[in-house]
Amino acid sequence: MSNAKERKHAKKMRNQPTNVTLFSGFVADKGVKHHNGGGKPFRAQRLDPSSGISRQRQTKMTHYSPSEPDVNEQSSSKVMFKKKGGWKAGSEGTSQEIPKYITASTFAQARAAEISAMLKAVTQKSSNSLVFQTLPRHMRRRAMSHNVKRLPRRLQEIAQKEAEKAVHQKKEHSKNKCHKARRCHINRMLEFNRRQKKNIWLETHIWHAKRFHMVKKWGYCLGERPTAKSHRACYRAMTNCCLLQDLSYYCCLELKGKEEEILKALSPMCSTDTGLTFAAVHCLSGKRQGSLMLYRANKYPQDMLGPVTFIWKPERTPGDTSESRQLWIWLHPALKQV
Repeated sequence: MSNAKERKHAKKMRNQPTNVTLFSGFVADKGVKHHNGGGKPFRAQRLDPSSGISRQRQTKMTHYSPSEPDVNEQSSSKVMFKKKGGWKAGSEGTSQEIPKYITASTFAQARAAEISAMLKAVTQKSSNSLVFQTLPRHMRRRAMSHNVKRLPRRLQEIAQKEAEKAVHQKKEHSKNKCHKARRCHINRMLEFNRRQKKNIWLETHIWHAKRFHMVKKWGYCLGERPTAKSHRACYRAMTNCCLLQDLSYYCCLELKGKEEEILKALSPMCSTDTGLTFAAVHCLSGKRQGSLMLYRANKYPQDMLGPVTFIWKPERTPGDTSESRQLWIWLHPALKQV
C-alpha cells in the first residue's frame, strides 16, 4: 500500500483490540500490489510498551484460509470487518458471531444485576397515591381505607403492607360522656324533618348530597351538578346499560269526575296539531301513558306552559255502574306555580 493508505490504515487501527481481523482486497505478492475480490486479512498487533520499541502498530499481511483456524485466537467471538474493494469509512459491514447455544443459568447469572435493578424499579413506588386510588372511580369504596378485603385480591397484599407502614395515632376520647350517651338524645328523623320545613328532601337526598352540588329550587333540595368528573361514565352507561334519574319532585295532579266533563275542561289547553291529546283513543282505556304540550286556555299557539305526561285510571269493571273517571297528570313543579 502507499504511504497515504498506510497512514489511514494505522489511524483506523489505533483503537482496535488485538483480536480484530480485517479483510482487504489488496494483497501483496512479491512487492507487487494487485486487487483480489476474495480478500486477504491484515492482522494488527500491539507491541509491548515496556520494550524500547516505539508505540506503533505494524500491519502484517497473511493468507487467510477458512479451513485453518488460528491457534493464537482464544476468544470465539470476534468482530469481523469485511471489506470489498478497499478500506471504507465507518462501521459498515460489521458482524458478530452468534453462539449456537447458550446455558440459561449462565445467561441469567451474567445479567443478575440488570434483573435485580429492574425488579427494584418495578416494586419501588414512583408516586404518593395509595393502592385504592389506582382503581376506577366506580370501584372505590370508603371502607377500603381500613379494610383491605374490600379491594380486589390482586391488590390486598400491597394494601396490607401500606397499612402496616402507616402510623396510626390513638385519639384521646373525652371522659365527660361516652360515645353512646352523646348519640342517645339525637333523633335523626326529627332532625331531618326539621331541616325540611322550607325545602323538601327527596328520598335519595342523602345519596345525592354526598356526590352533587345541591341547589334549592321550586321548594325542593335538588342535585344540580356532580362533584366528580362523571360525564364520560354517564355517557357510557347511557350507551351500554341504563341511567336512572330521580324525578320524584315532579308534581302529580289528580282530576276526578265524569269523562266528558274532564275532556271538556282540558280541551282548550291542548291542540291536535301538536300530537296526542287527553282524548286519545289508545290512552282512554288506561293501558297506555301519553304526553303532550300544555298551553294557556284558548291561547294556542302562544303562551306555552310546558310538557306533561298523563295516564287514565283503567276503565270500570262490568259490574261497576259509576261514571266517574280519574286522570293523573305529572308536570314540572315550575308549572304548578303558574
